[in-house]
Formats: sequence, structure tokens, C-alpha cells
Amino acid sequence: MSTITELQNRLVSVEAAIASLTNEVARLSGPKPSYASMRTSIPLRPVHSNQYVPVPMFQGNRFQKTYTQEAPENRVALSELINKDEVVTIQVNTGKDSDGNVTTTAALASFDGTNLTITSCELVPSLVGTSSAKPGELLYKFINELKDKGHISRTFTVPPWRLCSVVRDGKRQTLSDLRAAKFQ
Repeated sequence: MSTITELQNRLVSVEAAIASLTNEVARLSGPKPSYASMRTSIPLRPVHSNQYVPVPMFQGNRFQKTYTQEAPENRVALSELINKDEVVTIQVNTGKDSDGNVTTTAALASFDGTNLTITSCELVPSLVGTSSAKPGELLYKFINELKDKGHISRTFTVPPWRLCSVVRDGKRQTLSDLRAAKFQ
């Protein structure tokens, strides 16, 4: 069962990469292709700036939603959004408590100007010291470790910049919010 889930997660990642590359090729090639003339089993939707478009995917006998990559023109370096030595919180929902409230866990990462390095992690202390320039890489390692340790029942895909946040002036802002504000 875990092999199937792992393969499904890999398929989602590959499909997102293909969609991103297809968008880049179309953008570089000039006029957009006519989507009306293409035969697809899933209606294609254009990706607008700073917007993740849910794409239904069939999984077993139910649909699973995944998200397309951000448009290439909206890519931005972490150093343009996060200040040096700023702390980024990577937060994951772990379920619900007995009162029905959502429970979460978090990993804290410090930004050195290039990389995020996990400095503390509530349920997976073995991740402390892990470093990457990609927030998604740290998020998915965190999710996989949470599943392996039994804190969540399955892995999932989600736009990483929506689960990574900083606190500025007492207000929590996701990296996705910061990127959107940059392009306004």
C-alpha cells in the first residue's frame, strides 16, 4: 500500500513538472495553443499569476486534487522574500483532537540568505540541521518523516509556499502571500 502511495506521489510530482515545462515551452514559442482543439480527459485551465489551479486526478475510485507549479514568470528567489536570519515556520496538520479541533506540528528553519536550515522540529527532531534552498524539499522530508513515525496516516502534496510562513509585525504571512505581494 505504501508503495502505491509513493508511486502516486511521484506521478503527481512528474505531472506538475510536465505541466510547468509545457507552460514554459508555450510561453517561449509565442502564441498560446488553442486548448479548445486539444482532446483531453481533464479540462485545461490557464494558470494566472500567483494562483494555484486545482487539477483533478483520478486515484482509485475517487478524485484527488493536486496543484500546478507556479508560472515561470512568478518565480522568485527566497532572498527576495525572506530576510537573512529570519525564522520560517513549516506547519503541517496532523489530524483533529477529541474536541474536533485541527492539530498541527511545526518545524522552524533559519534563513542564512541562501538556505533554510531546520533549527527545531517538534515531532521529528532528527531533521534538525537539515538544510535546503527549497522550502518544498524541507516540507516533504518533514511530511514523509511524520508518516514514517505514525503522526499522520498518509503523505500528501500541497503547494509548499502555503505551509511555510514568517511572522512580521506580529502577523503571520505565508511565503505564497509574500510572493503575491511582490507581484502586485
